[in-house]
Amino acid sequence: MKVTAERLENCQVELTIEVDEERVEQELRRAARRISKQRRIPGFRAGKAPYDVVLRLFGKEALYQVVLEDLTPTVFKEALEKEGIEPFAKAELVDAQFEPMVLKMVVPVAPIVELGDYRQLRLTPPEVTVSDEEVEAVLKRIQTQHGQWQPVDRPAQLGDQAIVDIESTVEGEVVFSNQERVLLLEAESLYPVPGFSEQIVGMVIGEDREFDLPYPDNVANKELAGKESHFKVHLHDLKELVLPDLDDDLARTVGDFETLDELKAQIRENLRTEAEREAEDRFVNEVLTATVERARIEFPPVLLERELDSLLEERDRALRQIEGLNLDNWLQMRKKSREEYRDELRPKAVERLKRGLALGKVVELEGIVLEDGEVEDQIERLSSAFGEQADKARDALSSPDNKRSIASDLLTSKALRRLVAIAKGEVEDEIDEEKELL
Repeated sequence: MKVTAERLENCQVELTIEVDEERVEQELRRAARRISKQRRIPGFRAGKAPYDVVLRLFGKEALYQVVLEDLTPTVFKEALEKEGIEPFAKAELVDAQFEPMVLKMVVPVAPIVELGDYRQLRLTPPEVTVSDEEVEAVLKRIQTQHGQWQPVDRPAQLGDQAIVDIESTVEGEVVFSNQERVLLLEAESLYPVPGFSEQIVGMVIGEDREFDLPYPDNVANKELAGKESHFKVHLHDLKELVLPDLDDDLARTVGDFETLDELKAQIRENLRTEAEREAEDRFVNEVLTATVERARIEFPPVLLERELDSLLEERDRALRQIEGLNLDNWLQMRKKSREEYRDELRPKAVERLKRGLALGKVVELEGIVLEDGEVEDQIERLSSAFGEQADKARDALSSPDNKRSIASDLLTSKALRRLVAIAKGEVEDEIDEEKELL
């Protein structure tokens, strides 16, 4: 048997296997006996028909197809051993000719991940500051939340709460009528059409007003898009939001605070904590992005297809949990095929795959391991969030597949923390000789 191997791009190897003629002839005769056992041939007992008779009745093409099914796995295994190739996933037979028998197979091989000088990566974490303006903005929201709507005896203003009857007529036909609708008069409001709130400004309780406004192009009822509407409005009631004073009394109403200064201090601390968390998340992402950009990462197409499958499954689960739809329903509503959506996800899948492979290499190079009990402790933390269902959650999370997934997530988290420490200059630059060999 003659074998040649050609390295292709994207971590694939093309094997060309030429099978010896004598071996093929033996396999053809074995195939004939097999066919004669499976198919009734007049004048002969099962499995006893001569080779020439089987060949004449069924043709050489049929015999070759049987040989191909029987021989391909065997010669493929021999070829792999001869070339010292370790397949990463199932190979694909891309071409076969029979006389002589030559098979061409494409074999996915392991991804290539070379992180280069990742230990030299240095990035500066962002500084986190909280401005007085941010604190005041939160205070203003708290003040608004504790405000009270009180009746007013004056013309309507933006910011008021109005109760109105609305009738909309298009081309002489009433398209909708809404009685005693509560509206917050805001310039940016789109209900029922942009600019409606401004038309209410200046009205007094009991007043009727008529005016014309167009429906926007993106209105839900496409038949109304761009058409002029004649509105009739009656104002029933009007209220304004009266805000409490920003003082110690408000602070005591909000929580366990004695003074407004204590409330401000807590707001500042909360803002700083949130800002630090967001800044850390951005920094982690920046570090991982920089690591991937400096690396050489290649992978076989089959790995990308698996990643795409995972993304589709995740989207399907999310839709079922949040919107009560499955992926097919969701795609149908958007008039999009699975393949179209799969292609849209491809860049995301490539990026996620590269990041995962890079982190896996960090785990390997840095010798990152899990301590005894880490997986079990994580299962306990995760299951405790389910309250009364904690026992069921614990049992589910303790399955072999889930435990492997949890272990992988923990190792990934450790790898991320190590990369961040390296980027901050908190890890020694030296790599021992054993790790360099890896």
